[in-house]
Amino acid sequence: MTTGRRTRVVELRTHHPHMTLREIGEELGITRERVRQILVTENLETRSSARMPMPMPACKRCGNPVPYRKRIFCSRMCHRPNGRIIVICHSCGKAISLMTSIYKSRHARAAHIHCSRTCRDNTRRGHPIK
Repeated sequence: MTTGRRTRVVELRTHHPHMTLREIGEELGITRERVRQILVTENLETRSSARMPMPMPACKRCGNPVPYRKRIFCSRMCHRPNGRIIVICHSCGKAISLMTSIYKSRHARAAHIHCSRTCRDNTRRGHPIK
């Protein structure tokens, strides 16, 4: 095999990573196995980009890989540390730490969550504290 074909195989793989070994071989008139051998000696990836496995997503909190593709967090501790959630008061903007169960029950009853009765009453009257 001439050096021109070898360089052509390398060029096709680098410029067209979506092409399969068979497609590269058909274009150059050589077998798929010979294309694979050339790519291995040149330390290039033999799989096309369409067949590459997608990397696992990272956890939103800690950045570790998530074990399953459809999950957002890697563990329960990253999802809800200590069973608590941080919410912003609708009236004054203060951060409140609530137990997740209490947050769910309050959120089911009302559209907004407040830090105190004073903030709740001021919001109802139309006088938010700022």
